[in-house]
Amino acid sequence: MTRDLVRLMLDRQGPEVTAIAKAVRSGAADKVDRRAHQLKGAVGNFALPDLVAVLAAVSRRDAIQGPDALAPLLAAASAAGRDLTRSLCALDDQAGLRTTAQ
Repeated sequence: MTRDLVRLMLDRQGPEVTAIAKAVRSGAADKVDRRAHQLKGAVGNFALPDLVAVLAAVSRRDAIQGPDALAPLLAAASAAGRDLTRSLCALDDQAGLRTTAQ
């Protein structure tokens, strides 16, 4: 079950960050607020504090909009993707070890 949740977050994070970036570029502050807030809630279930912090900052009504908002978001999302991928690999390794031990 944990593996499925990590996979779901890994699959969801990329498209959501892309949608937030698109909304930032187009100046759609309401979409940025809503999507960033929703993703922050989902990401908060994982040990990804940098992405949570950036999403919290982006989702504020007085947040910096435009290209200045994108660099920290994209960097944090990239790092989170790497962390989630490592976690997924570790879970797969543990499952393999358990299967072999049985």
